[in-house]
Amino acid sequence: MSEVNQPSTKARLLSSSELAAFCLQVGIILKSGIPLHDGLSMLYDDMEDANLKKMLKIVSDEVSAKKPLQEALSKSEAFPAYMIKMVGIGSLSGKLDDVMASLAAYYEREDQMRQSIKSAVVYPMVLILMMFAVMMVLAVKVLPVFSQVFISLGTTLSPAAAAIMNVGLSAGKYSIALLVIAALICAAVVFLFKTQKGGDILSALSSMGKFSEKVAVSRFASSMALMLASGLDTERALKMSSALVTNAKVKFKIDNCVKMIDENKSFIDALSAIDLFPKMTIRMLSLGFKAGSLDIIMRKVADTLEEEIEGTLIKRVSLIEPISVALLSIIIGVILISVMLPLMGVMSSIG
Repeated sequence: MSEVNQPSTKARLLSSSELAAFCLQVGIILKSGIPLHDGLSMLYDDMEDANLKKMLKIVSDEVSAKKPLQEALSKSEAFPAYMIKMVGIGSLSGKLDDVMASLAAYYEREDQMRQSIKSAVVYPMVLILMMFAVMMVLAVKVLPVFSQVFISLGTTLSPAAAAIMNVGLSAGKYSIALLVIAALICAAVVFLFKTQKGGDILSALSSMGKFSEKVAVSRFASSMALMLASGLDTERALKMSSALVTNAKVKFKIDNCVKMIDENKSFIDALSAIDLFPKMTIRMLSLGFKAGSLDIIMRKVADTLEEEIEGTLIKRVSLIEPISVALLSIIIGVILISVMLPLMGVMSSIG
């Protein structure tokens, strides 16, 4: 393979939104009948972002040199392995335009899910920082004033208020260290959400637990629908889908399904045995399998799972605000009551 236009350093993988836009544009080019190298050249001419322009230059040059699209994408080092494999499948099956349209929808959903997860992580962090800032102001600036007033009146702050004030004053002594810690936390957030390595770590962390299993099953169903629609048989589609699943538990079940099929068990019986989908879903898949429309049913299953996942995320995010506000109100209320009770005692004794 030619070394012309080989990037000097490893290219940045495109984001889900960039991948969705690229797949959609390539799909439109293919459906319109425009030669792919001409369409890619037009995309290159219209592109303003320097990094994307560099990537498109490599892809366009490789396609113009009569290289398959999957090789051109691989050469740019800006596309994920899953997309490259699916483009290769689409090219072999003669359904590359349909595959690109499906990939555009797939990465658009991936982007929406990523944005939902990001908001679920960032929003509570902002609220926690705001709560911490309010607490520090009360502990460092307000409570010491009340403490002096109470001392002059011959009384003291309540134990709870005094404890909060002491914590705040101690934190004030180590304000530089706290600022460094806050800066490190901000840097960690930027690293997780803005870099490829951070994204890999975040994916690894998110691949644990029941919720991640549902996400993995949804992506498995989506990739199966895409592969089956591209003309692959169920066994090969299963094997390729297994390679794309990151959740260990789901991957283990899919591998067992492949083994059962190798032992001459039917696809539906093997899928039912691994307990990956509910019984109702298995019945739907069985009907689709018999009718020769398994890809359509699998697509509907994936859409249903994605809607459930999105609904779960929305519910979790919607709970964050009231819980955070309630917690902040309780903390501030405790501080105010701790201050006001001694003050009321002094006022009653004076009265």
